[in-house]
Amino acid sequence: MIESLRRNGEASAVLLQQAQQQVAKLEAERNMLQTSLAEAESAKITLNEEIDSKSSDLKEDARRRRRVEDRLDRAEDKISRMLEAEITLVQQEKAACSELERERAAKEKLETEMARLQDKLDAGKEVIEAKKAVDQALDSERAENHNLKIEVASLRAKANAGEEAIKAMFEDSRQRDQEKHEELLAAVSAAPAPSPAASRKRVRTQSPTQDAPDDAEPNYVDVALNRAIRCFGRFRIVPSELDEKPFSSGKAFRQLVVAIYDDEREKKLYKFIDYSLAGHKYCLMEVFEAGDDEVAPIKPDHVQNLCLHVLVHRDEDSGRKTFSLERN
Repeated sequence: MIESLRRNGEASAVLLQQAQQQVAKLEAERNMLQTSLAEAESAKITLNEEIDSKSSDLKEDARRRRRVEDRLDRAEDKISRMLEAEITLVQQEKAACSELERERAAKEKLETEMARLQDKLDAGKEVIEAKKAVDQALDSERAENHNLKIEVASLRAKANAGEEAIKAMFEDSRQRDQEKHEELLAAVSAAPAPSPAASRKRVRTQSPTQDAPDDAEPNYVDVALNRAIRCFGRFRIVPSELDEKPFSSGKAFRQLVVAIYDDEREKKLYKFIDYSLAGHKYCLMEVFEAGDDEVAPIKPDHVQNLCLHVLVHRDEDSGRKTFSLERN
């Protein structure tokens, strides 16, 4: 009888040791499941980060979605396999328990494991809900991209309208240049005629601006006109709102004819064109009267009779300077 009890005690000890091993094994598997849950949480965080970032390339969005779906599928498969393995292990453990106390302990343990598994199932459901949220975010991003395409089409239409407006402005500018050219020709025609003596000594030419032969005496008026024409082409006439009469190209040309009466003044003008600063206004008469020094820009309160103001501009496309001529 004692031997039977001893054998039963040894068998119970063996069963207890096996149960402890099963508990340790289940604890290890629980740790593995926690690791898997952490990986799933990490995948969820990564997924949220990918949701926050927007991409303008739909192909990249599709590839990102496939990566997320593959990651979620792998996580779901891994969780499912681990759950199935744990359920199988619990069922085997329950079948192996023959004694009532062990069955009761196994039942309590099974209930605990089932609660833990239920928590994991709930976590898996959260992952699935996160996947659905990703799908909704991608659909929203597609809709946003569609709206962006519509906005781009609208901007393109506005750009075409702007291009048409620029063409119209260019045509209007060309018309103004033509009118300026006609005024210039009229001003040249209205300039003082050469003296009869000088006209008799000058050889006839095909064009008023064509140089006479070397043996003909240069006519002072022709030289002044040619000099003024060369300089006048560098300016754009800007009428002043304070003038009772418009400041036309003809008036500006006649003042230039008087102001640029020798080569020295023409050299000063070209020197001024080089050193003048864009965005500043100068007095052209001060440029002609100055010596070798550079003329400083005028101040807003500058007042001088018979002063032609020159405003210097910088062309954004070509980088060249342009000049606007206006009367003080």
